Amino acid sequence: DAEKKLWLGLMETGIWRRENADQWSRVSVRPDRPDCSPTILQRDADGGLWVTCREDGSLAHFADGRAEVFRPDRGPNVGPVGLVRPDAHGVTFGGEFGLSLYDRNGFHTLRTERVPELSFVTGVVEAEGRTWVQAQGGILRFDTADLERALVDPDAHPTFDLFDREDGLPGDAQQDTGINTAQSGPDGKLWFITNRGMVWIDPQHLYRNTVPPPVAIRSVTVGGRTETSPTDMHLAAGTSSLQIDYAALSFVEPRRVRFRYKLEGVDADWVDPGARRQAFYTRLGPGDYRFHVTASNNDGVWNTAGASLAFSIPPTFVQSRWFLALCLVAGALALWALYGLRLRQVSTRIRERLEERIAERERIARELHDTLLQGFQGVMLHVRSVGEQIPKDLPAQALLSGVLERAEDVLVEGRDRVRNLRAAAGKGDLAQSLAGARSWHRHDPGIRFQVTVEGSPRALHPIVEEEVRRIGEEAISNAFQHARAANIDAGIAYDRHELVLRVQDDGVGIDASLLGGNGKEGHFGLTGMRERAEKIRGEIRFESRRGAGTEIQLTVPARVAYADSAPRRFGFTLGRRSKDRD
Repeated sequence: DAEKKLWLGLMETGIWRRENADQWSRVSVRPDRPDCSPTILQRDADGGLWVTCREDGSLAHFADGRAEVFRPDRGPNVGPVGLVRPDAHGVTFGGEFGLSLYDRNGFHTLRTERVPELSFVTGVVEAEGRTWVQAQGGILRFDTADLERALVDPDAHPTFDLFDREDGLPGDAQQDTGINTAQSGPDGKLWFITNRGMVWIDPQHLYRNTVPPPVAIRSVTVGGRTETSPTDMHLAAGTSSLQIDYAALSFVEPRRVRFRYKLEGVDADWVDPGARRQAFYTRLGPGDYRFHVTASNNDGVWNTAGASLAFSIPPTFVQSRWFLALCLVAGALALWALYGLRLRQVSTRIRERLEERIAERERIARELHDTLLQGFQGVMLHVRSVGEQIPKDLPAQALLSGVLERAEDVLVEGRDRVRNLRAAAGKGDLAQSLAGARSWHRHDPGIRFQVTVEGSPRALHPIVEEEVRRIGEEAISNAFQHARAANIDAGIAYDRHELVLRVQDDGVGIDASLLGGNGKEGHFGLTGMRERAEKIRGEIRFESRRGAGTEIQLTVPARVAYADSAPRRFGFTLGRRSKDRD
């Protein structure tokens, strides 16, 4: 050690230090437990001593009169240590799971996860800027700077040359020797210990094969049939699997030849099969393909040109664009059929609800006619009979006559309301009803009002006809009263797929804030139109800008609007007619 004292490690009795010529003292690694049986005892450049213990594979360091113990999963973190090699840079440790360097900054480890060949390291030697590492898999030659960088950087993957049985290396690295199995001789040769003897390598006289191996595609196998020496091929329609055999010629060491291949249109990058000389592809679709393969010789010299093979696979009928187009058409027809079925179901439910409303209205009308109106008329007859008994010169007679006249007016109005409650499919021309809305208002005779009809008029469902008429009358009334317009146009379109009512004017327009809400406070015209449209499953749209007029459009699906809800087989709109009302 640094004090010129001799240390001795004995497998049976532990570690001893010679204090003087005839006195030895036992050195304890861990006072709290039985001492270790040393397998390696090595001094470093700073005078410290490193000891490995057989019992648990731990590593101890003696310095300044104390011992620091590292378990296998700490310190070098390479498993049981089989090599301790001090040099000017620090101490190199080799173990079951890699290589580690200890310096003033601690341990730096390169494990087998990054370099699998670094398993069971037993020897390390440097020569001419290269580091040679003997491990179970053979002898690895690293560039020293590259190896040191990989020891410090956990993401680095160093390159190396491997010398193994295929290069003539006899046997495997000698294990459990406790010494560095790699040494350099005075003549520059490197010596290594294997379980079959000593071997040497002369770094200054290594042969490098610089000839890239020629590559050839030998055969293509499809469906059990093999085509040798293939050129550009046209395979049978529906081909989905194939096997490609290739080869490369290298006489120096054929077993060291490595390949890379790629199939354009399938492989995003090169595939590394190692030394395998076959490529397999399955689930290929129709199209044009090109297969490329390259190879390297035993010293890693690549033939970048390689060999290539082009082949094409025509589509079957079910893989063709025509089949895809037919599927799209069939899918579209199926969706259209489902849409039509759903539309019929919804329309049927809506019509059933409308029919229920009609039946209820007719029931209410009958009840009112048979009870309230009949009873009211009977009361009037009684009152009239009582009035005939009152002398005509009394004031009560005149008062009673006035009451009877008012009651008669109420009775007539009640009968009109009852009559309106009863459904009447052919109640009247919708266009004629809208045209009559002009007579309800006093207006400037200069206002031009027109009602236009597109298509052939069709019978409407009674409730739909009533709600549409009410919406149209409300829109026309608003235009006459508030728009201050010169032209008011109302249009009815009997389309094959929908009924459209449109009312527009060129007046002052409506403020956007009113259109977005429920209209002006205290006025319920817009709200009423929206509610009526919702009752008949219609869609109502308001468009207006101040000074640019207003347009109101109501759209009702044909299956809801028309009494004969079945769509026409041929034709769309059958003409156009207009009615002017001045």
